[in-house]
Amino acid sequence: MVGYLSTYYQKTMLGWGFLIDSIFSDKKRFKYLTKVMPDSLQMMYAMLDMFAMFQWNRVAIYYTPNQAQLCDTMINDVITAFSDDALSYTVDVVQKVAYNGQDSDYLTEQLLRTKRITRIVLICLDTAQYRRTFMKKVSLMDMISEEYVYVMIGVRGFGFGRQ
Repeated sequence: MVGYLSTYYQKTMLGWGFLIDSIFSDKKRFKYLTKVMPDSLQMMYAMLDMFAMFQWNRVAIYYTPNQAQLCDTMINDVITAFSDDALSYTVDVVQKVAYNGQDSDYLTEQLLRTKRITRIVLICLDTAQYRRTFMKKVSLMDMISEEYVYVMIGVRGFGFGRQ
């Protein structure tokens, strides 16, 4: 909202937290907006460098979709960065799971599939409760060891995004 208001009223505004969507980096469209943190696409390119350093080339993604589309935006930027053919290193997203925060048969099936195809899991889960439920489940399924890497991304806890 602050990005659109700064453009409409032509007033310089400082924003952080929920301005992580890469759309707000368009300097022509949002010329009055100043951000104190990079957008999610820039962060995902930095994460791609980490994946390249460790030679991780397959990843499963678990995220919570919601009306604010915080994780949706970040996951779209992950896919954009990881599949950028202009770069020397790409990562295959072998599984993408929309997770509703519940321990269910669906989650069990998806985690069993993850267990078969990759050991690197990227998660963007909206609340601490969702993260606890998810990590409890992977622990019960014996998916917590030096074999597995869980990379947690999200915007909660930054600026106005604090819980």
